[in-house]
Amino acid sequence: MTDLIVLLIGISGVLVVGLNFILEATNKLAKDHHVFAYFNLYGAIALLLYSWYNEVWLFVVLNTFLSVVGIYGVYKVHNK
Repeated sequence: MTDLIVLLIGISGVLVVGLNFILEATNKLAKDHHVFAYFNLYGAIALLLYSWYNEVWLFVVLNTFLSVVGIYGVYKVHNK
């Protein structure tokens, strides 16, 4: 059951990051918008959890970095 939950969290992270990329690339969502920041943060944390659970350490490092960037992005958006 835990495997399924972690898999669904990982899939949701991929979908959110992909959606965020598409919305930004088509100018539907600006990089300084709070939704963009939260999507990035959620996607990075979801993929961090997935990669940690599956012991894919290079992706743990990458997604830890992206999570820190996501936290900074949320901070930056809320302190304009």
